[in-house]
Amino acid sequence: MIFAQDPVKVLEVKDGKVKIQAARLSACSTCTVPGHMEKPDFFEIWIDTRTDAHPGDLLKVGMSAGKLYLSMGMIFFLPIFLLVVGYLSFSYLWRVFSTSASPALFNALGAVAGLVFALGLLRVFNNYAVHARGFLPEAIKKVRIRKDYFDLNKPVNWKN
Repeated sequence: MIFAQDPVKVLEVKDGKVKIQAARLSACSTCTVPGHMEKPDFFEIWIDTRTDAHPGDLLKVGMSAGKLYLSMGMIFFLPIFLLVVGYLSFSYLWRVFSTSASPALFNALGAVAGLVFALGLLRVFNNYAVHARGFLPEAIKKVRIRKDYFDLNKPVNWKN
């Protein structure tokens, strides 16, 4: 199980699911350039929980390593792999049929065809991941903290 670095705040609880508020942090949000992404981008999402959570609690969220690695492979390596496969297959087809078209143009067309095919596969994977809900993080455990540490009406201050 891979855990997120920062805890998330529970906003609502309903039917074994919790609505959490998390910060979308990136390397840019940690830099010290004035006026440049000083505040993280907050988002809310409903996730499953294994804990007895209440609004205002802080939770650690996690995702199974296998699903995370599968998602990363699909997003990063599948398009590159299909780009190369498209390039090589169209290069082979050009040699077999020896058309009058430029080999560079034919190879570029094959690379684009591979990327378009990868985009289609990623859309299918996205639809599966959304409906299966297995690719969403899950609340694993509560983080112990003072009850009055956070005000539910204000976003979490992630910079402290």
